[in-house]
Amino acid sequence: MKVLALMVCPEIFIAGCGSASSANTVTTANSVQMQSGQWEYVITPDNGSSYPYTMLLDANVPGTNVQFAATNGLIFQPSHDLNPKVLPIWCSAYNLDATIKANTIKADISWGDPAAHFADFSGELAANGQSISSGTYSGGVCSVTSGPGFGGPQIKGTVTGYTIAPVNGTYSGTLTNSLYGPDVVTFTIAQNPDFSLNASGTSVVNGVSTVLVGNPLMLSSIVTGATVSVSGSTQNVNGPNSFSFSGHLNPTATQLTVTLMNLGSTETLTGALTKQ
Repeated sequence: MKVLALMVCPEIFIAGCGSASSANTVTTANSVQMQSGQWEYVITPDNGSSYPYTMLLDANVPGTNVQFAATNGLIFQPSHDLNPKVLPIWCSAYNLDATIKANTIKADISWGDPAAHFADFSGELAANGQSISSGTYSGGVCSVTSGPGFGGPQIKGTVTGYTIAPVNGTYSGTLTNSLYGPDVVTFTIAQNPDFSLNASGTSVVNGVSTVLVGNPLMLSSIVTGATVSVSGSTQNVNGPNSFSFSGHLNPTATQLTVTLMNLGSTETLTGALTKQ
């Protein structure tokens, strides 16, 4: 289990993440097929739960089918975005094994090798296979002190889910640079069929323009559900450096909220980028 905070680069937490495994070719008559691609499942604990925070489970579904195995999902704890004194948290390397009968999906979530049971969820799949409603969740949580391999509270809650559009195009916005103030950042991103990303961009702050070149390797630049991770090198008048970026997409992939962005070891950027 990997629990990560602000000072940890995204390429570390995503190191276990890659494209999802091939879907099983099982078919069941009259069952709704779940749409392939990027998915996000919203887990909301029941009132009075010992862990009251909403969790977002992001995963890539490998193929449209009624049975599938999605590997290397991750849970993002978004409440930490609301308090700058609390660091972002991800837990990674989850596997989902799911089956669909009629319009009901049942999924087992596991972690580790050998796989250990982490949670179960079920829900009703829409006729177009692109969303889940009326779902239930029973299992573990993602936090600083608990998660796979650490024990922690077991909760019950509700689940909804939806597909995330591919992240393609140019995203731009004025972010807040922790050292220099307003920073105009632009990324051009192309998503590949295996969910890896080709990304490049610029940062312009105080009249200094920095070129950002994403690393094309799968483990460095990837989209998992709604989570976008890009890392690579930078170049400006002061010489070369490195950058790391993690963002969260809205379902239509028109806005990319910056969860974690570092330029070198001293500059931290926050804000949102909008698709142009």
